[in-house]
Amino acid sequence: MVALPIAVTPPAHALDENRVVTSFGGSSGWADPVTWPCPTAGAGPSAGTLVSGPGTPPLGSGSLQLQAAPNQQLELQLMMPRNPTGMTDFTVDAYGSGTWAARVLAYIPAATTGGAPTWLYDYVTYPSSGLSWSTVNLLTSVWYRFPYGSPNYDGSGSLTSLLGTGLPSGAVINISFMAVGCNLATAQTVHLDKVIIGYDGNRQITDFDPPPAPAPAAATVTAKPAKKVVKAGGKVVVKGTTTPARSGVKATLWRAGKKPKSLASATVDNGSFKIAKKLKKKGKYQLYVTIDADATTQSATSSTFRVRVK
Repeated sequence: MVALPIAVTPPAHALDENRVVTSFGGSSGWADPVTWPCPTAGAGPSAGTLVSGPGTPPLGSGSLQLQAAPNQQLELQLMMPRNPTGMTDFTVDAYGSGTWAARVLAYIPAATTGGAPTWLYDYVTYPSSGLSWSTVNLLTSVWYRFPYGSPNYDGSGSLTSLLGTGLPSGAVINISFMAVGCNLATAQTVHLDKVIIGYDGNRQITDFDPPPAPAPAAATVTAKPAKKVVKAGGKVVVKGTTTPARSGVKATLWRAGKKPKSLASATVDNGSFKIAKKLKKKGKYQLYVTIDADATTQSATSSTFRVRVK
């Protein structure tokens, strides 16, 4: 294990009963994911990302994806704001085929360790449950205790037993989840959601979701006829542009009226379009063009313009 810098000053916020995390850092309490090398260091990239899915996550629509490159480990850390002295819940739902770990950094008093006070890592590595969501109870699973900075563990058991009953004079400093690729030839990927942490009469439920999609941008369209007067049976040609410049969306030519009628359409290419329509009936036509919306841009309607068919 690679030692983390010790930071014991808690953030100013208090844990909420329910928290939806759509970004790391700040008031979320979850720090930006950090990549650590294994004893045999590997090349990246490793990445922690908030994603949609996979499948049907237990909360919300998304999850935390941790992916560690071969011989790297990727960690996402939660600083505990009040350094709890007892944990009553610690579960997480996992999905994936990679290997991952949970880790707790705690201060264990001398009465528990039989020696001088020391910082300890408590962590466990699991093969994930496979391609379905399942709940892991981290309080009752088998953990291994590593004195801070030591490569060797000096005790094992449940998290509760290693922390001590009630941990009357110790404190949990932070909690981590890790994708672990050490000594493995392939990248390790796991998805996590619904992290439940209970301590000192408090209970936090974390739901990992991707940030909401930005609102579609406003759009405009300009359109005008190549000729304002055409002969019956001839083609009316309308050219136009879109702002912002778009490609692949549909531009439709309409005849205005109590019941507008679509006449023809074309596909916008790099912000430009050309629509042609044969008109047989003589008369004056009030026309306009609409542009369809897409994932990033709103629909738009041009000003009306007049064409006479003689």
